[in-house]
Amino acid sequence: MFDNTMKTEAIPERVFALCQQLLLSGPLKEEELRTKFEPECFSDKTAYFGMVRDAAIQLGLITNIPDDNTLELNVDKKEIKSYETMRMYINRNISRLSLSQFYRTTKVSMINSYDLFSVDKDYQNVSKMPLTLNKMDENLNLDEGCMRAWRFWATFLGFGYLHDMFFMPNASNFIYDCIRNSNISKNKEYPIYDFIQHLSPSIDICLSEKEKNERRLNFAVSNAFRALHDRGIIKLKYTNDRQDEWNMIEMPMHEFTSIITDVVYLGEK
Repeated sequence: MFDNTMKTEAIPERVFALCQQLLLSGPLKEEELRTKFEPECFSDKTAYFGMVRDAAIQLGLITNIPDDNTLELNVDKKEIKSYETMRMYINRNISRLSLSQFYRTTKVSMINSYDLFSVDKDYQNVSKMPLTLNKMDENLNLDEGCMRAWRFWATFLGFGYLHDMFFMPNASNFIYDCIRNSNISKNKEYPIYDFIQHLSPSIDICLSEKEKNERRLNFAVSNAFRALHDRGIIKLKYTNDRQDEWNMIEMPMHEFTSIITDVVYLGEK
């Protein structure tokens, strides 16, 4: 899933369930874990277990002891206490996946989120997105199956929302995880550039170096900052005559239509 081609079998819920089983039972022989994970009638007859196991290993959640073919947790139990803590762990380490098809697909989707959201509605469907994404980056080599797998993890990790197979780019949940994973102080005002630097390298999956240099937030990140502001988690600010101004995708009806200069992290209320 996270080493080469994305696969629909390795969804977040199954990866979490596998980790929970190892949390409860401790290290297990692979075949013993398979029998606990899959119904007995399915054992050795499906590829589900292997794909889920591989995804968990690639995410750094579990490890394989090769000498005796034993699987065990590779993280502290607090990291898999809940779906939320597992998501935060993955997002904290998302840059480790930078060579994967998932990471590259997500980055192209985020950077080009406005264009993806603006194409003909027929091509906004997840199953049709490869037609557009492969033109944006011919090295992605996406097909419909890849995108169906991508949608599970893209929504779980907080890069957007799915409605009737249409992906709406809004990285607010991902960026909120980045904030909580960082050393950003509450109630302290940060120039937007400094704020973003505190979220690196995780936020690099959402913003290109060109966008940073041009002080420009793409559609998915603009939506994220506005959503977090509206939820009271951050406070956006604009200060006149500040040299370091950042441009968001324009939204005339919002309090912050286009330009921001500073961010204050308020935390969850």
